[in-house]
This record gives sequence, C-alpha cells and structure tokens, in this order.
Amino acid sequence: MENKFPHNIQVFDDYAKEYDQWFEDHSAVFESEARAIEQLLPLTGNGIEIGVGTGRFAARLGIKIGVEPSEQMAKLAKERGIKIIAAKAEQLPFKNNEYDFALLVTVLCFLENPVIALTEAARIVKPSGKIVVAIINRDSPLGLSIEASKASNHFYKSAKLYIPDEIELTMQKAGLKNFTRLQTLFGPLDQIKKPQRPREGSSEGGFVILSGAKT
Repeated sequence: MENKFPHNIQVFDDYAKEYDQWFEDHSAVFESEARAIEQLLPLTGNGIEIGVGTGRFAARLGIKIGVEPSEQMAKLAKERGIKIIAAKAEQLPFKNNEYDFALLVTVLCFLENPVIALTEAARIVKPSGKIVVAIINRDSPLGLSIEASKASNHFYKSAKLYIPDEIELTMQKAGLKNFTRLQTLFGPLDQIKKPQRPREGSSEGGFVILSGAKT
C-alpha cells in the first residue's frame, strides 16, 4: 500500500523499537521532560497528543488519545493503552472545539508546515483551551549536537530544529496567546542520572516547553 504520509514517516516505521528503547535507556531524561510538560498541562480535561509516537508521554501524562501516522509507532502506543487515530498533524479528522488541550512533543521539527499543524491543533481545542508544544532548542548544546550529527542520525537527518522564539511566533500565527515557557535538560544527556527540576524560561535547557491559549 502506498504511504500517504510524508516521506520522513518511513524512518519511524523502520526504527520504532529503537526509538522507544532510547527512552528506556535514558529514563532520567524522559522523566525530566515529562515533569516539565506536566507543569504546563491542564490538571483536568479531555486532551490529545498529536504525533503521539510510541505513546510514552501520553501514557505517563494520562492522555488517552493520540494522532500518529507511523504504523509501527502506533502499534507500540496501542500496547500502552492509547487510542490511535492515523492522520497527519496538518489535517486532523476532528470537529472544532472538541478537546480541552493538545500536546505536541518534538513534532514540529518533522513537519512540512508547522503553522498549518498548529492552526489545526487550535481548531480542535475549545475556546480558552491550551496548546502545549515541546521542542529541542536548536541553540542549546543539545540542539547544536544534533545539528552536528544529523548525517548519521536516523530520526533527525531531515528535521528542522527551531529556537523557542520561532515557535512562539508560529503559535501566534495559529491564533494563540498568553505564552508560558519552561525548560529542562541542563548538561549532557549521558550525565543526567536523575530527573531534573524544570526552570522558567528557555535560554539554558535543551528541551523547551511552550504553552499558548486559544482566546
């Protein structure tokens, strides 16, 4: 069957188990990221993760439904109890104002049109709902390391990393306001042996979370 999703989806099908195992091998990194995201998610409400991957973040954060175009990634997410909708972030098969919040974790760097994806996310979120976006900060030591090793990195070879200001501007174009930023992953990943406490701002951490409201 012809793959109807973007070409870079294939790499996630080919290396889904390797991708998932990375989080197992770097559990303190994953927990640092999850705790930072958790601080910006609404405490209650019906949420969705767009680009849910293998479902690790959704399962950890109590999100029950996810959008994922990679069949092999979706298979692992289903094993974690996530209901999967096979779709592109730029064309979500949901009604307007259907969810209380939407989460996108390191997704925008793989998309052809982040503005359309965030506009779609805003469309399906209720008035005053939240969009939470997590990125690898291109200008951080982590981001610079990924940029330098792109040629040999399965997943990030065709990715476009962003800085937080670029993402906030993109979120503004999608109609979002009232932004908050948190950051985590301070120092080399292989030296993070226990979960880090997130900090406000976005100038130091390799992993930055931005929250915007639909108003």
